[in-house]
Amino acid sequence: MSFDFSIGDIIAVSHLANKVRKRLVDSPDQFKAVSDNGLSKSTKAGVDLLNRHQNEQHLHAVAEWLSTSDYPSQQTDLFNQCQEGTGQWLFHLKEFQAWLDGTESTLFCPDIPGAGKTMITSIMINNLQQRFQGDKKVGIAYVYCNYRRQTEQTIPHFMASLLKQLVQQQPNLPESVSTFYS
Repeated sequence: MSFDFSIGDIIAVSHLANKVRKRLVDSPDQFKAVSDNGLSKSTKAGVDLLNRHQNEQHLHAVAEWLSTSDYPSQQTDLFNQCQEGTGQWLFHLKEFQAWLDGTESTLFCPDIPGAGKTMITSIMINNLQQRFQGDKKVGIAYVYCNYRRQTEQTIPHFMASLLKQLVQQQPNLPESVSTFYS
């Protein structure tokens, strides 16, 4: 595993180490509880925090490299425009239930422009996110098509956007994506 540290990171760790040294000299009794590897619990927690922060930064950098699109932000904006209780009828349809349980692989909802398909979609996505919250076996990713942006909405764009969303749902960057990034 390699780490990329900036000068700011090194200064922060150095500053933390100096504080720990000063406390050791001023009040050595506070540091009697030492872990097996010789680090105090607070020092280990600080190192763990730095590692988590660095992993989060790397994950964010890879996600932005995959795609600059932000469909989750668009999803939040759309769902917040909906009136409470709107679209609940959808979840009782046999077509939706068949799609949800996997007996149907496609849920097709055609209609004229302005009929509310996008809003119903945002309600459905929100429902799925709530329904499967915390289920590590389920990944939810989506795109919103816009006729004004047809030239940029290509298959590679959509695939990268979907991959970005799935990567962002993981606690760690999958090795295959890390290799692809490298």
